[in-house]
Amino acid sequence: MDPCLSIRIAGDRYEGFVVVDSLVGDTSAGGVRIYDDLELAEIGDLAREMSLKYALFRLPRGGAKAGLRLAPGLSGEERLHALRDFGRKLGPIVRNGIYNPGMDMNCGPTELRAIYAGAGIPLGPVTDTSWFTALGVFHALEACAAALGREQGRVTVAVEGFGSVARHLAARLPDRYRIVALSTVAGAVRHPTGFEPQRVMAQRDAHGDDLVTQLDGESIDLSAVFAAPVDILIPAARTRSLTAELAGTVAARAVVPIANAPYGDGAVDVLHARGIVCLPGYVVNVGGVLASSLYDQGVPRPAIEKLFATRYRDVVAQLVHVAASRRLPVTVLAQELATRTIAARATFRPRSLPERIYERFLRHRLPRRWRGAQARRRCVRAFDDLRVSIDAAGRNA
Repeated sequence: MDPCLSIRIAGDRYEGFVVVDSLVGDTSAGGVRIYDDLELAEIGDLAREMSLKYALFRLPRGGAKAGLRLAPGLSGEERLHALRDFGRKLGPIVRNGIYNPGMDMNCGPTELRAIYAGAGIPLGPVTDTSWFTALGVFHALEACAAALGREQGRVTVAVEGFGSVARHLAARLPDRYRIVALSTVAGAVRHPTGFEPQRVMAQRDAHGDDLVTQLDGESIDLSAVFAAPVDILIPAARTRSLTAELAGTVAARAVVPIANAPYGDGAVDVLHARGIVCLPGYVVNVGGVLASSLYDQGVPRPAIEKLFATRYRDVVAQLVHVAASRRLPVTVLAQELATRTIAARATFRPRSLPERIYERFLRHRLPRRWRGAQARRRCVRAFDDLRVSIDAAGRNA
């Protein structure tokens, strides 16, 4: 499916990209990625993953993504100036709700505020989506570990790209988890018996990406993280980092990605042929949009935790079980279900002006507790509807 909108923006000392892959009710959303080697193709891959994510979990928006390639050597103020200029040029589609930018790699609250300021929109408090992303990743890991028969025993993992989400994930991991290998942009390290998650988190807090030089372990090539003998491999860096060639070296029993679009061409086929479970990134990292959206609408964190510990974890477990029964990669089953929803949304009727006014009234005038209760009920219905779809996919195969 061709994207609805794909543009390249040439600015003063930066180049920007925007891809709106799909629209639902005339709106789309997705984060802004900032890297010095971004290309439009990567943004297109990410925008498509956002469409699949929103469709699979019944979120009423289309998928989009933006990216910035900044000139080297910019000062802090020059960087913010470039971001504001990028936001100014995106202004028409941002102000009209066609594209709603969010946080992504190297784009935190400060960068996001600069983009929105350029578009002429003041941005209030920004929720830390990394925390909510890690919430979903943890329960996806637990569901996958149970499917591997490791529900109670030791679980070993390797993390490619130990960044902010992985840091929050490490804070959640119980003692039975061990991180055998990990990498950052500063290098990679492994330990035969594994690092305690809390120790890795503490080193990340103290040293950032240089934590790999502070841990007691063996320095290894970045690619060796993929070959670590672990239960679960966690790609958490760029798109297509797990190539078909690297897939042939994977020694894990399952791949549970934090990253969107982590698989290169042919990688899933290689992994599946070798009996390795491979989940899609948009299933594992959905907490970044779904859980944070619930929180922004007034759902308390304990209630969100319960939703993900029960209904979300059940969805992941069911996807793994049905995919295995059909002898399909989980990625294929999830895409099959998501694309059905995308096709059904082709006839989605955009909201009328009175509906949009009423929605704004509900968002800003009604008590936060009431809005949160409504959002939670919608989420429960979405999870239940997804489980019915997965069950039907298993029965009708």
